Amino acid sequence: MKKYILLLIAVTLFYASCSKSKDAEALPSPSIQLGEDLKVINKFIADNKLSVTNLAPTGIYYHISDSGNTQSRPTTLSFITARYTGRLLNGSTFTYQDSAKFELRYALPGFQLGLPLIGKGGKIRLILPSGYAYDRQGSNDKLVAPNEVVEFDVEILDLK
Repeated sequence: MKKYILLLIAVTLFYASCSKSKDAEALPSPSIQLGEDLKVINKFIADNKLSVTNLAPTGIYYHISDSGNTQSRPTTLSFITARYTGRLLNGSTFTYQDSAKFELRYALPGFQLGLPLIGKGGKIRLILPSGYAYDRQGSNDKLVAPNEVVEFDVEILDLK
Protein backbone atom coordinates (compact mmCIF):
# COMPACT_ATOMS: atom_id res chain seq x y z
CA MET A 1 0.00 0.00 0.00
CA LYS A 2 2.84 2.39 0.85
CA LYS A 3 4.43 1.74 -2.54
CA TYR A 4 1.13 2.52 -4.27
CA ILE A 5 0.73 5.83 -2.38
CA LEU A 6 4.35 6.82 -3.10
CA LEU A 7 3.88 5.97 -6.79
CA LEU A 8 0.67 8.03 -6.91
CA ILE A 9 2.42 11.02 -5.29
CA ALA A 10 5.37 10.74 -7.69
CA VAL A 11 3.11 10.61 -10.75
CA THR A 12 1.06 13.57 -9.49
CA LEU A 13 4.19 15.64 -8.89
CA PHE A 14 5.54 14.73 -12.32
CA TYR A 15 2.39 15.86 -14.11
CA ALA A 16 2.11 18.99 -12.00
CA SER A 17 5.68 20.01 -12.89
CA CYS A 18 5.06 19.40 -16.60
CA SER A 19 1.90 21.47 -16.87
CA LYS A 20 2.20 25.03 -18.16
CA SER A 21 1.04 27.89 -16.02
CA LYS A 22 -1.48 30.35 -17.43
CA ASP A 23 1.11 33.13 -16.97
CA ALA A 24 3.65 31.29 -19.13
CA GLU A 25 1.08 30.76 -21.88
CA ALA A 26 0.24 34.48 -21.92
CA LEU A 27 3.85 35.53 -22.58
CA PRO A 28 5.22 35.51 -26.13
CA SER A 29 8.15 33.30 -27.06
CA PRO A 30 11.60 34.93 -26.82
CA SER A 31 11.94 35.25 -30.61
CA ILE A 32 8.50 36.85 -30.96
CA GLN A 33 9.30 39.14 -28.00
CA LEU A 34 12.58 40.24 -29.61
CA GLY A 35 10.65 41.18 -32.76
CA GLU A 36 8.22 43.24 -30.68
CA ASP A 37 11.11 44.84 -28.75
CA LEU A 38 12.87 45.80 -31.98
CA LYS A 39 9.76 47.62 -33.22
CA VAL A 40 9.69 49.61 -29.97
CA ILE A 41 13.45 50.28 -30.11
CA ASN A 42 13.44 51.39 -33.75
CA LYS A 43 10.55 53.79 -33.09
CA PHE A 44 12.39 55.16 -30.02
CA ILE A 45 15.57 55.67 -32.07
CA ALA A 46 13.68 57.40 -34.90
CA ASP A 47 11.57 59.58 -32.58
CA ASN A 48 14.66 60.73 -30.67
CA LYS A 49 16.93 60.95 -33.75
CA LEU A 50 19.59 58.84 -32.04
CA SER A 51 22.88 57.89 -33.64
CA VAL A 52 23.40 54.33 -32.43
CA THR A 53 24.94 51.07 -33.62
CA ASN A 54 23.23 47.69 -33.61
CA LEU A 55 25.04 44.82 -31.90
CA ALA A 56 23.55 42.26 -34.32
CA PRO A 57 21.94 39.75 -33.92
CA THR A 58 21.09 40.61 -30.30
CA GLY A 59 19.00 43.70 -30.99
CA ILE A 60 21.09 45.66 -28.51
CA TYR A 61 21.79 49.21 -29.68
CA TYR A 62 24.62 51.30 -28.31
CA HIS A 63 26.41 54.61 -28.59
CA ILE A 64 29.95 55.01 -27.28
CA SER A 65 30.59 58.59 -26.17
CA ASP A 66 34.04 57.79 -24.73
CA SER A 67 35.97 54.59 -25.50
CA GLY A 68 38.09 54.89 -22.37
CA ASN A 69 41.33 52.97 -22.11
CA THR A 70 40.94 50.43 -24.91
CA GLN A 71 43.95 48.51 -23.56
CA SER A 72 41.91 47.71 -20.45
CA ARG A 73 38.54 46.26 -21.47
CA PRO A 74 36.40 44.10 -19.19
CA THR A 75 35.78 40.41 -19.65
CA THR A 76 32.96 38.41 -18.08
CA LEU A 77 35.33 37.59 -15.20
CA SER A 78 36.15 41.26 -14.51
CA PHE A 79 35.15 43.04 -11.32
CA ILE A 80 33.77 46.40 -12.36
CA THR A 81 33.08 49.65 -10.57
CA ALA A 82 30.58 51.63 -12.61
CA ARG A 83 28.30 54.63 -12.54
CA TYR A 84 25.03 54.01 -14.31
CA THR A 85 21.52 55.28 -14.81
CA GLY A 86 18.73 53.00 -15.97
CA ARG A 87 15.68 54.50 -17.65
CA LEU A 88 12.47 53.29 -19.19
CA LEU A 89 11.94 54.50 -22.75
CA ASN A 90 9.46 57.08 -21.46
CA GLY A 91 12.45 58.77 -19.77
CA SER A 92 11.68 57.85 -16.16
CA THR A 93 14.69 56.70 -14.14
CA PHE A 94 14.27 53.36 -12.38
CA THR A 95 17.81 52.99 -11.05
CA TYR A 96 20.93 55.05 -10.45
CA GLN A 97 24.22 53.88 -8.98
CA ASP A 98 27.15 56.23 -8.46
CA SER A 99 29.73 53.57 -7.64
CA ALA A 100 28.28 50.08 -8.16
CA LYS A 101 30.69 47.16 -7.81
CA PHE A 102 29.88 43.88 -9.54
CA GLU A 103 31.36 40.94 -11.38
CA LEU A 104 30.34 41.28 -15.01
CA ARG A 105 29.27 37.64 -15.37
CA TYR A 106 26.51 38.27 -12.80
CA ALA A 107 25.25 41.47 -14.44
CA LEU A 108 22.43 41.86 -16.95
CA PRO A 109 23.13 40.02 -20.22
CA GLY A 110 23.09 43.38 -22.01
CA PHE A 111 25.89 44.62 -19.74
CA GLN A 112 27.87 41.43 -20.39
CA LEU A 113 27.74 42.10 -24.14
CA GLY A 114 27.90 45.90 -24.14
CA LEU A 115 30.50 46.82 -21.53
CA PRO A 116 33.40 44.95 -23.21
CA LEU A 117 33.02 47.45 -26.08
CA ILE A 118 34.60 50.15 -23.88
CA GLY A 119 37.56 50.30 -21.52
CA LYS A 120 38.22 51.78 -18.11
CA GLY A 121 36.96 55.36 -18.10
CA GLY A 122 34.67 54.67 -21.06
CA LYS A 123 31.03 55.73 -21.39
CA ILE A 124 28.33 53.90 -23.31
CA ARG A 125 24.60 54.18 -23.81
CA LEU A 126 22.86 50.81 -24.13
CA ILE A 127 19.32 50.24 -25.38
CA LEU A 128 18.43 46.73 -24.29
CA PRO A 129 15.69 44.47 -25.59
CA SER A 130 13.84 42.85 -22.71
CA GLY A 131 15.65 39.52 -23.13
CA TYR A 132 18.97 41.25 -22.42
CA ALA A 133 17.60 43.23 -19.48
CA TYR A 134 14.93 42.05 -17.04
CA ASP A 135 13.30 39.55 -19.43
CA ARG A 136 9.91 37.98 -18.71
CA GLN A 137 9.98 38.54 -14.95
CA GLY A 138 10.66 42.30 -14.86
CA SER A 139 12.74 43.82 -12.09
CA ASN A 140 12.41 42.60 -8.50
CA ASP A 141 11.17 46.01 -7.36
CA LYS A 142 8.50 46.01 -10.13
CA LEU A 143 9.76 49.32 -11.56
CA VAL A 144 10.53 47.54 -14.84
CA ALA A 145 7.60 45.53 -16.18
CA PRO A 146 8.01 42.09 -17.75
CA ASN A 147 9.25 42.25 -21.36
CA GLU A 148 10.09 45.97 -21.12
CA VAL A 149 12.85 47.60 -23.19
CA VAL A 150 15.22 49.75 -21.10
CA GLU A 151 18.20 52.02 -21.65
CA PHE A 152 21.31 52.54 -19.56
CA ASP A 153 24.05 55.16 -19.52
CA VAL A 154 27.12 53.45 -18.08
CA GLU A 155 30.61 54.69 -17.21
CA ILE A 156 33.28 52.20 -16.17
CA LEU A 157 35.12 53.81 -13.26
CA ASP A 158 37.45 50.90 -12.53
CA LEU A 159 37.96 47.25 -13.39
CA LYS A 160 40.06 44.41 -12.11
